[in-house]
Amino acid sequence: MSRATKHKTKHEGVYFRLDAQDRKRYIVNYKDIAGKWRFAPTLPLGTTERKAVKRREELNTDHARGDAVVDTDKTLSDAIDEWLTHVEPRLEHRTIKNYRYSHERYVRAGLGQRKLVLIDSTHLAKLITELRGKDLSEGQIGNIMKPVKGGLGWARRKKWIVANPWLELEPGERPRRETLLRGNGKQMRILAPGEIERLIQVKPAHRTILFEAAICTGLRLGELITLRWRDVDFDRGIINARSLKKKNRDARHDVLMTGTLGRRLREHRLASYRSGDDDYVFVNENGDPVTVSTADKWLKKALADAGVAHCRFHDLRHTCASWMHSLGFEVSLITKQLNHENVAITQSVYMHLFNPEERLEEARERMDADWRRMTGA
Repeated sequence: MSRATKHKTKHEGVYFRLDAQDRKRYIVNYKDIAGKWRFAPTLPLGTTERKAVKRREELNTDHARGDAVVDTDKTLSDAIDEWLTHVEPRLEHRTIKNYRYSHERYVRAGLGQRKLVLIDSTHLAKLITELRGKDLSEGQIGNIMKPVKGGLGWARRKKWIVANPWLELEPGERPRRETLLRGNGKQMRILAPGEIERLIQVKPAHRTILFEAAICTGLRLGELITLRWRDVDFDRGIINARSLKKKNRDARHDVLMTGTLGRRLREHRLASYRSGDDDYVFVNENGDPVTVSTADKWLKKALADAGVAHCRFHDLRHTCASWMHSLGFEVSLITKQLNHENVAITQSVYMHLFNPEERLEEARERMDADWRRMTGA
């Protein structure tokens, strides 16, 4: 059999080619928006003949309901350029200028040259990973990816692609927003992964372990500095913290403790002036309990030494919430970890993370894609 030739199957409109290892790669035809028969891009390696038949049915069903895809050789950069032209009258000149600069520097010469129909979520995730390797903050990466996201949305709107691959990215693959507004309009700052890494490597270790514990547990500063060693359950991976709520200051609540934090706390205990069950976990150089003002001074100096922009101690708690959300944890678990009275409070404080209106279309398309994957429908 010739590898270059399209070979018919027993199913109408379904063909295959043989690759260098004589494996079948299926191709299907469909009607474009003008009613002409076109060949869709070659289906991924491993696609079965049955799935190829289903794919052809999907494409022609789209045509029947007026949602057919236009046959085009447009690239990602073509889509971004058209999107920028479309939104330019509505955005500030400086914003458009920054978008064009980011596109030229980080996207056009690479992924920007790829045809839209050949781009999937793995290409986007790879680009984001490469940008993280350039020592850029999550905020900078987010701004670089905004034109990419906008261009893909424009391509879907113009029916140049069947689905928007941006919506298929997992939460942890997307760039995290660095500086955000709470529901009450107050500003919060989310530390980027590179900033966290630099911060916890600052010496002395008995200070940075306090910052690490804040980010990993989401505990408030007042809850952290009142912890005693008897409150740390290394075997269960739990910290039992005293509540700071005015209604019941004697109440306590459990928070998850990662294995890495547990090991770091064991090392900290061995090196500490105070290691008895009734001793405080976080103490100063004299062995006295850390105060709020002392913790704030430690953080200010550590940020300067690490070359990290200013943040408040409470922003470490916000960073924990954002981190848990990026890993896909349910809001109910984040509520429990942060010891909020109910889910509504968590959603109010972090409304930028849990905005249903912004995520409605994303949820619909991801559920639809997953249903097709499970059922073959």
